[in-house]
Amino acid sequence: MKPAFLVEGVTEQKFIQLVCGGHPVKIINCNGSSVVVGAIAKRAASLIRLWGGKFFPIIIVVDREDRCESANDFAHGLAQAIREEGVCDSVVIGVADRMIENWMVADPLLWPDHTTPQSVDGLNGLSILRQRLPAYNKSVDGAALLKRSRSREIASRSASFKRLKDQLEIMRCNWLRG
Repeated sequence: MKPAFLVEGVTEQKFIQLVCGGHPVKIINCNGSSVVVGAIAKRAASLIRLWGGKFFPIIIVVDREDRCESANDFAHGLAQAIREEGVCDSVVIGVADRMIENWMVADPLLWPDHTTPQSVDGLNGLSILRQRLPAYNKSVDGAALLKRSRSREIASRSASFKRLKDQLEIMRCNWLRG
């Protein structure tokens, strides 16, 4: 099994390259809450077709952002839209609720001087990070910060992360086991 990744932005790409080196990672280039599911699906389907069935599974990670639907509903809608684009490859979709930064603030070990919420889903993770780290730069700091987080702690405080992690149990990823 050799997975490939489609991600929303540079932070996610750098993180995957840190923890899953050697696997293809492409940026979808369709981000922001105003981008409709169909546009993301069309772009993802195009990238998946370029891989020509060489990878299993295709793992897609995007942010829910300000969208009205839940992370779970957004993931299901995106999966259906990708299938409607004619993609038959095995696809796993993870949707950070609201953004990847929510997962970064979930591990209390990283934030000993701050209270960690019982659930980080739905919060404005970027705002929380900027309060804790005023010099936080998403593209410079984000991937390393997420890598330092323990996946079991993120899963205990984020249903959106737990759903993704549970779908990836078959992967041999040390970070996901931590």
